[in-house]
Amino acid sequence: MLRRLGARLRGFFFPSADAPTSVRLRPYLALGVLTIVFLLLIPIGWDYTNSPEFCGTSCHGEAGLSGLNLSSYNAALAGGLSGAAFVPGDPDASLAIIKQTTEVPHFAQLDPQDMALLNSWIEAGAPEG
Repeated sequence: MLRRLGARLRGFFFPSADAPTSVRLRPYLALGVLTIVFLLLIPIGWDYTNSPEFCGTSCHGEAGLSGLNLSSYNAALAGGLSGAAFVPGDPDASLAIIKQTTEVPHFAQLDPQDMALLNSWIEAGAPEG
């Protein structure tokens, strides 16, 4: 039984050169389908880009500039000397957004994609994760 299964798998993944094109393309189609299924099954959740830790820890780490520590969720919500960096549900009151959108830009500017991500995270209530 195992030999027949092995022979069938070999025939599927390594078809003969004189096999029809549709048969020769089966392994590539199977690989494409498996790749798509794999990508869809990867758990999508809050990763490093969806939380306050995703940037800024080189300047705003444990001994953060302006008292702002972005190395943990609770420290980031506590804010720094200037106030709350993240006000859950209110991006307009969050200093992280204000500092990134003023005329005098913050030293490390976020690109528009990261700004949109940060804005949506704050609007969602800045969930931990």
